[in-house]
Amino acid sequence: LTYFMMSNTNRLSDTISKCFEEAGYLPKVYFSAKYATLSTFLCEKGLAAAFMTKDHIILNDMENKEGINLFPVNFRGEPVYHYLYLIHLKNQFVPKYKSVFYNYIINYYHSRNITCSNHQ
Repeated sequence: LTYFMMSNTNRLSDTISKCFEEAGYLPKVYFSAKYATLSTFLCEKGLAAAFMTKDHIILNDMENKEGINLFPVNFRGEPVYHYLYLIHLKNQFVPKYKSVFYNYIINYYHSRNITCSNHQ
């Protein structure tokens, strides 16, 4: 099995590398790139396996495409999550546009059954 891997260092690529180390497996990397946009094409054509976030899968409608198998990634027996943070200064006035944007993002994730938590 050949793989598409991210060439830049980010949380997801670091975690995937640790998963391979934990399994004692050295992947055959078919292609690497800085951005994950190529992963959709490579998977659709059956050229490589790739690691993607759930929102990438949903946005590219990959859940319903024929010939694509989706599996969750576990590390140390736990599912791997990719976190999104919306940060603003505490105890500061929040303009209307920020509030609208925040609610838009939260509603988007809720509409796709993706868990969101609000930590203050």
